[in-house]
Amino acid sequence: MSKALVGPEQITGAPRRALLIIAGPSGVGKASVTEALLRRNPFIHRAMTFTTRAPRPGEVEKGQYHFVTPEAFEAKFASGEIMERTEVYGTGDLYGMPADLLSGAPPDKPWVLTEVDANGKVFLEQRFPGQCVSIFVTASPQILRHRILQRAHDEGHSLEDLETRLAKAREHMRSAAVFDYLILNEEDRLDEAVAAIETIIAAERLRIPAGFDLEAAFFEGETVGEATGAEARARNSKST
Repeated sequence: MSKALVGPEQITGAPRRALLIIAGPSGVGKASVTEALLRRNPFIHRAMTFTTRAPRPGEVEKGQYHFVTPEAFEAKFASGEIMERTEVYGTGDLYGMPADLLSGAPPDKPWVLTEVDANGKVFLEQRFPGQCVSIFVTASPQILRHRILQRAHDEGHSLEDLETRLAKAREHMRSAAVFDYLILNEEDRLDEAVAAIETIIAAERLRIPAGFDLEAAFFEGETVGEATGAEARARNSKST
């Protein structure tokens, strides 16, 4: 997708800064969607989340997470560097987003992508009103169940763990109605899901922002008479 300014951005001379919220149950392929989206759209910045959990095999610092000790996490939360604190039930792992989620992004990456659940989405919308675009990614029940079964098998989870994951997926789906958009990520159709998100971003960049005054942007400090005179002079110059 082009980084060129479009719509209201052309008038203001600056790209819209926005928070792209991606959510969905485990097993819908959110990682594949976000990785492809970031690869194809260099103006999107991935927000990094602080967590106290241990890195999984293949995970590295500076990917999606800052891995910190519980003591360091609490210190950052107390100082305001981390703006919210979520504890995962059963594991005790802590997660939190940086306070400079939008302002800390590079100037050439005005769109910031973050992955949260429905509660995180509500929190971010309250923290950044008018700057959030939320998308719920899912798959059909049959495909979702197959992916969860495959992941449980690969990771050696028990039948009880599998049922917990399936129940959690249904819980996530109940929250889909509070999101702005819904994307279906089916088997072998990743490009379609990513293209759909790109279409959403393109439309959102054309959205008229709150308080936008087109008349003032075009005619600030100019009277109607002055504008008419300027048009007349321009026509005369072309005819001579």
